[in-house]
Amino acid sequence: MNFGSTFVALETSGRLFGLDYQLLFDAAITAINVFILFLLLSVILFNPVRNMLKKRQDKITSDRETAEKNRADALAMKAEYEEKLKAANKEAELILSDARKTAMHNEQKIIDEAKEEAARIIERAGKEAELEKQKVADEVKHLPLLHYFCKTYVHCLRS
Repeated sequence: MNFGSTFVALETSGRLFGLDYQLLFDAAITAINVFILFLLLSVILFNPVRNMLKKRQDKITSDRETAEKNRADALAMKAEYEEKLKAANKEAELILSDARKTAMHNEQKIIDEAKEEAARIIERAGKEAELEKQKVADEVKHLPLLHYFCKTYVHCLRS
């Protein structure tokens, strides 16, 4: 044996690496069949799966874009809602302020009317007291005359 050459491609019998031509032919046919099988599987199986994955990726991308758009819309609606809420609070505060002013005005008006009514009652009571005083004074003026009539009447009854 010759150990001087490390790799011998062709042997003396005409075989490549010690393999016969039938085996090499079968290996080539098998490789061609595997390539054809790969092409068929690619058309039948891999391409539909790739298409399905592409559609799924597109749908996910579309859903993300829709979600972002909806989020932006929600934030805009929230800002609009908060603005309307602030306006409503300001309007409510304005209405309450007007109501307080009206209540204070009505309170003052009622107090003034009550004071006027009290002044009229006092004035009327003063006039009635004056009339009673005048009446009593008139009765006192007539008292001597009444006393005279009573004396005369009693005297007439005795006689």
